[in-house]
Amino acid sequence: MSLDSRPQKGKQELCYLASHEGLCGGFRVGFREWTWPENFDAPLVFYLTEEQEKVIFGQGDAFLPCIEKHSHTLIQLELWFTATGHTQVTVVGPPKARQWLRNMAQYLGHQDARCQAKGLEMLQHVWSQPLTKEDLAFSFIASLISCSCLGNHDE
Repeated sequence: MSLDSRPQKGKQELCYLASHEGLCGGFRVGFREWTWPENFDAPLVFYLTEEQEKVIFGQGDAFLPCIEKHSHTLIQLELWFTATGHTQVTVVGPPKARQWLRNMAQYLGHQDARCQAKGLEMLQHVWSQPLTKEDLAFSFIASLISCSCLGNHDE
């Protein structure tokens, strides 16, 4: 079952289900960081266009379980019935993993080709292997410094 078709659950219920069922993105796994109660306090929420959603999560959200597993996060996708057809993305998990996924989405959605290439590299990385502490540290540092891809500097 995809996350977008799951009924909405409260923080405590999600924590309970995660820790007792061991489910993450359709994979049977052990206790994951996204299940820790403190990671539910400030979920990351952002919006993607339909095209961006297909690039990141694949047709029918086929890559969603893989991204969740490799980033140690829980991702919920909700299609919003707006004129622009945006999808709300809610990410629960460790702060650095949420930051990494946000940076990836911002890079992919940027107009600069170099930034898009960096986003695609990050996307292929999270599709193919779990994020390491080094991956997360680099993304966190990159988000703190001036970065033209994220529009955080004056030209």
